[in-house]
Amino acid sequence: MRIDVWSDIVCPWCAIGKKRLEKALSVWEHGEQTRVVWHSFELDPTPKARRKPVGSLHELLASKYGMSPADALAANQRVTDVALAEGMQWNLSIAKPNCTLDAHRLLQLGASAGVQKPLMDAMMAAYFAEGKDISDPAVLTELGLAQGLSPTAIAALLAGDDWLAEVRDDEQQAAAHGITGVPFFVLGGRYGLSGAQPPETFARALAQAWADPAVQAAIP
Repeated sequence: MRIDVWSDIVCPWCAIGKKRLEKALSVWEHGEQTRVVWHSFELDPTPKARRKPVGSLHELLASKYGMSPADALAANQRVTDVALAEGMQWNLSIAKPNCTLDAHRLLQLGASAGVQKPLMDAMMAAYFAEGKDISDPAVLTELGLAQGLSPTAIAALLAGDDWLAEVRDDEQQAAAHGITGVPFFVLGGRYGLSGAQPPETFARALAQAWADPAVQAAIP
């Protein structure tokens, strides 16, 4: 069964939702018969030509939602605690929010080489835990090379528009599905699930989708 997921690399609930889905799949009897396909979604689709640092994540959150700095700090601490409960150690005080377009393009290249998942894991760790700017070509090159991607392909991607069409196609699919926020999961092409749901909720949704004759008919 195919599971399609729309997410952004710098979205904390996307990272948490990813972890929870993987936890549900690890104990599900049909987990090895599923294929997870990750799709691009930009929370801030700022053209990379206008890309510039936007300050700390706390400052961004306070500005975006009209929060006080103290409330923004507390909100980030709460999500950090949730991530820790899922086995991820984050340091959002050093996170560098920025445009994710090039990161998504690199993930598309990673998908073509069969390393999309480990590359996404590395990107999320770089952003949430290591304070790296994943819009920085040097950072993206380092992450891509670590997953065995061709240095020539990475250089060409960063110098041009390779894999941009695939990113835009993912975003158009999201619009067609009515997806306005992420993470968003589509199970078996028929069942939508929004948000970083608990593993138990994923387990119920997986069982429901698997039991659908139309989903079964589409499984190779």
